[in-house]
Amino acid sequence: MTKEIIASVNGLTVINYSEKAIAVTGEAKAIKDTLKAMSGWFNKSLDMGDGTKFPGWIFKKDQLEAIVGLMGTLDKK
Repeated sequence: MTKEIIASVNGLTVINYSEKAIAVTGEAKAIKDTLKAMSGWFNKSLDMGDGTKFPGWIFKKDQLEAIVGLMGTLDKK
């Protein structure tokens, strides 16, 4: 089963990664320090669910609102 995309803004995509986690993928290099400060951890080989691997940041699902908020802020720049 492939993962559901929750939001996609300004080169970043938030994916419903599991029951307890979300993943942020895309052009995140410029904000990697912010993502790390938000307790995210980087994994270079996340599984999309269909055998496809991708790099991304993992967060607890309760951080979804903060992550989407961050993405909205970046979109306004």
